[in-house]
Amino acid sequence: MKGGLTIFTKIFIAFLLLAILPVTVSSILVVSTYDELVTSLIDILTQCQDPDQILHGYALVRDATVLVAMTLFITIVITIFASLFISRNMGVPIRNMLQTIGMAAKGNLDVRAQVRTRDEFGLLARGFNMMIRQLEQYQSRLEDANRNLEARVAERTAELSIAYEKLKTSADKIHEANRLKTEFVANMSHELRTPLNSIIGYTELSLEGLYGPLEPKQEEALTKIKRNSRQLLRLISGVLDLSKIEAGKMPLYLETFDAMELIRDVADDLFPLFEKKSLKLIVQSTGHIPPLKQDHEKLQHVLMNLLSNALKFTDKGMVRVVAGEEPATRTVRIDVIDTGIGIPDDQYDAVFEHFRQIDGGTTRKRGGTGLGLALVKQLVEHMGGTITLTSKLGEGSRFTVRLPIKYHSPGEQYDGPPKPIILAVDDDAKTLADLDEWLSAEGFEVIRCRDGRDALKKADSVSPKLILLDTLLPYMDGWSILEQLKDKSSTKDIPVIMMSELVEKSEELLEKASNFIKKPFLRDQIVEMIRGFEL
Repeated sequence: MKGGLTIFTKIFIAFLLLAILPVTVSSILVVSTYDELVTSLIDILTQCQDPDQILHGYALVRDATVLVAMTLFITIVITIFASLFISRNMGVPIRNMLQTIGMAAKGNLDVRAQVRTRDEFGLLARGFNMMIRQLEQYQSRLEDANRNLEARVAERTAELSIAYEKLKTSADKIHEANRLKTEFVANMSHELRTPLNSIIGYTELSLEGLYGPLEPKQEEALTKIKRNSRQLLRLISGVLDLSKIEAGKMPLYLETFDAMELIRDVADDLFPLFEKKSLKLIVQSTGHIPPLKQDHEKLQHVLMNLLSNALKFTDKGMVRVVAGEEPATRTVRIDVIDTGIGIPDDQYDAVFEHFRQIDGGTTRKRGGTGLGLALVKQLVEHMGGTITLTSKLGEGSRFTVRLPIKYHSPGEQYDGPPKPIILAVDDDAKTLADLDEWLSAEGFEVIRCRDGRDALKKADSVSPKLILLDTLLPYMDGWSILEQLKDKSSTKDIPVIMMSELVEKSEELLEKASNFIKKPFLRDQIVEMIRGFEL
């Protein structure tokens, strides 16, 4: 062993010291007795006059001295050999055990303790050997389990790879089929428009009397042909426009124009139709609107569809078009507000889907294909804008279009400041729509979320400047979401405003929120509260 005495040496020294003590005491006693004996003999011999007796006395003293010396020598030798024997029988097994344990600790489980005695050392060695055998068994089982696990992982990985390749192949096929469908629809729409335009042209020439005078019934029939042909042409044009947008083949033709002038022109074109239904059509401006650099024709199409939709679903009252600039976001906002039948909260998203209307009976009663609003949404987004809806069943609807004053292509650098993001979490679509409308006007980008699990994901992915959190949500209540947000390092510093109709939690939970607002609340209340955070 390095740095100290071996166990063998330590045991030897210990037994040697233990043996020397009694030997030393015995030696002192023997020497003392011998000294007294020699002194007595010398006294006797001094008094004796016989030379033979004196010589005999000295011989006895000499023999006693030799006997004492031999006794001491033999005692010391026996003590040393006894110490060596004992230390060997105790030290060697311990040293062997230490060496065996060291080898086992390094991972060699083939070693065994070589102690053959029947004493405690033998029991210790057999126990150690039994433990090593058990470790070997456990290691063997673990290796088998690892091999089986690796095999299962490899098998599962192969299955997933095959499934991924199949899924990728299916996705490619679906993408290709969708592309071919889009091209087919675009080509067919184009092919249908050509003969349809011819039908409309010849019908108009016939109505103008170019081919001779018409009888009243003939004129009535040709008028119906013309009206239905134009309706069919609008439908085909809508399908063609959607196909072009999906295929990425609809370019934007940018020009600078006056937004209010365009709105008034569209309103003038549709005014006779509103007058026929005894509806008021009002155009308003909230202030100066700078010239737009956008696609004039596509914005005209958007306004025409929105006003036509309002006309179709409004039986009494009025339709208003309100336009104005939002300087904070450098956008123009156009609201089309009607007093029509309204739309249920759970149908807000459906009205923008292709060929969808909120009620099949509505289609039969009022006409339409459900394509107009879907096309409007596609066109607005194609121009870099957004469209939102707020409505109340039986009272009317408001469609809000926001477009950048100057169109920026996706690859073009925008020189304006980014809009602060606010994450609004509420399962009520009306509340979300109101928050989107109010806060967008204040220069914020509002991201809507309707359940707790999605809220936690979006809080991580979009890094909002502020979170508006309702307390009652599907899957997870708002207070649980608040606790998780504050427990995560990535979201703990985001201010959270809790929204609820009542306060049902402890002060400790309320303290984790940045603020609290009781529902229902007004626009000015929530806007002023958010302004206090200086986002």
